[in-house]
Amino acid sequence: QAPNLPEWTESRVRALCAVSNILREKTGQNSESNKDAKVKVGNSLQAVGEAIGDIGIYYVEELEHYDEALQLKSEALGDKHEEVAETLFAMGCHHQRFQHSAFAQRCYEQALAIYKARRHNHDDTRVSRVLHNIGVMYHSKNQSGVAMKCFTKSLSIRKTALGDNDISVAE
Repeated sequence: QAPNLPEWTESRVRALCAVSNILREKTGQNSESNKDAKVKVGNSLQAVGEAIGDIGIYYVEELEHYDEALQLKSEALGDKHEEVAETLFAMGCHHQRFQHSAFAQRCYEQALAIYKARRHNHDDTRVSRVLHNIGVMYHSKNQSGVAMKCFTKSLSIRKTALGDNDISVAE
């Protein structure tokens, strides 16, 4: 726990962790939980992790939720499912925010491989999103050439998928 936090922040994290404990109990009650239940609980745990991450200082608590979400989704859907890729992408963002670029890159690369295998990557905005974040990582490591390749490919995919006039192309 971080020192000098406003009381409401600490309360919010405790409440979020209480919610995740309820979710864990729900999946623990039936060890043979069906796929849909595991995916729903995985999505909920991921959302709790993201909410904790929004506070910005609870590194371990956030990561625990992502790890559990990844495990549940992988068990229910297999390691190559797009839901698993979404969690890997979120984990990559988490690691990138805390400057753990090796872990972030590993998560991004795994997510990218899943997306590319599942769809035509020339028009998948999720591929664009992952490439953009990888580019940001390379840029922060002063590897501008590699970063620019990622940004260029990301922009090309986004334009193909959404058209030149879509507002998100400007982002």
